[in-house]
Amino acid sequence: MINILLLICILVIIYLIYVKGLLCKRIREMEIEKENLTERINQREDEMKELIREKNLLEGTLKEFKFFRKISFILASSIEMKRILNMIINEVKDRFGYDEVVIFLKEGGRESFLPFPENKVFEERVVKKVEESYNTGKVNIDSELAFIPLESETEVLGVVFVKKRGEVKEEEIRKLMLYTSHAVLALKNARKYELERNFRKLLEEEVRIATEKLRRAQEELIKSERLAAVGEMASIVAHEIRNPMSFIKICIERVAKYMKEHPRDYKYVDMLFEEIQKIDRISENMLIFAKPPKPKIEEFFSKEVMEKAKLLVNKTLRKNNIKLKIEIENVKVKGDLSQLLQVFLNLFQNSIYFLKEYNEEEDRIIEIIGNKGESFFEYIFTDNGPGIPDEIRGKIFEPFFTTKAQGTGLGLSISKRLLNEMKGDILLNQGSGKGATFKILLPLGGKDGC
Repeated sequence: MINILLLICILVIIYLIYVKGLLCKRIREMEIEKENLTERINQREDEMKELIREKNLLEGTLKEFKFFRKISFILASSIEMKRILNMIINEVKDRFGYDEVVIFLKEGGRESFLPFPENKVFEERVVKKVEESYNTGKVNIDSELAFIPLESETEVLGVVFVKKRGEVKEEEIRKLMLYTSHAVLALKNARKYELERNFRKLLEEEVRIATEKLRRAQEELIKSERLAAVGEMASIVAHEIRNPMSFIKICIERVAKYMKEHPRDYKYVDMLFEEIQKIDRISENMLIFAKPPKPKIEEFFSKEVMEKAKLLVNKTLRKNNIKLKIEIENVKVKGDLSQLLQVFLNLFQNSIYFLKEYNEEEDRIIEIIGNKGESFFEYIFTDNGPGIPDEIRGKIFEPFFTTKAQGTGLGLSISKRLLNEMKGDILLNQGSGKGATFKILLPLGGKDGC
């Protein structure tokens, strides 16, 4: 008896040492993963610091231009170009008694002049005289017309054209030139202000874009950290669930052999098997989410996956009175057949749930159409259930987003990841009317491939 107890103790100690070794190995793996995650976080933080530095630089430049604007206000009573031009025209008319006053400006390397007031048509001789005064920088008097250049120390901004009844005299032109020499400074300040205002808008837009990039980077960092932590937890939980569930499944299979003699109670065994299959799917999805398997790309016919899926879901479809319509063009495609089957089973599972819950009056229908495109084969998966509300259409492929009472929110997210790894995709179609419509894209194989 003592020898037996001693042997048991030795076995327990050996088992504990083995378990400790496994735990130590797992801890070392988690430490390596932690170091990798820390390195990625540090990289993201460096990117965020660079974005903050760029934002601060842009804000500093914006402050400099705000100071420049303040100086412009001091130099002139007004810095709005149109207002200044109106002030010059009205002042010249009032003080000098001219019937018509027009200011011709040349802005931003334009070949032609921009007259103010706008939308006026001038004789050819007027246009030529304006160009002559602008090019020479000299006053030009032609009977009842006069052309006075708006000249600063470094450039000619434009030309003032005046017209009156009777001949224009040189004396009044000299007085007019004294006034326009003061107006030139205001016009230069107004031009600078317009340039600064346009540049300020550009800077504000750059700051807005930089701020938005920073916000998105922060959101991505938080999201990646959260998903990494959840993925690790999901992997551990899935492994812990699968081991006891395997044992429970074996036990139920043994019990089922004896329960066949009691048909009335055998339905409870079926219910247990269904629930175990649900738990298996949940743990499988959690493992795939934590560590997505690499696809084994091979060629197969487009109908093959649907034949396999139909065998697996036929019983459930009949049980819930759901009609299945399939019309698929049979061509070669490329992908991982088992993973593509997983995608379709996820779609079937979602459609069956919503058809069962929300479609009691009408016929319940799932329809699958498959056609060859230019470079992809397109499966169109449609049901006549309640459809997907507009407000959540952008979220359905996000991990852990679900509208089911007992859903995990991983099915569509995993389906998209699996298809992307196969160089395919899954899209939510807008659809026409009731129900949900998904488009599954898969690369063509054989001679049909790109």
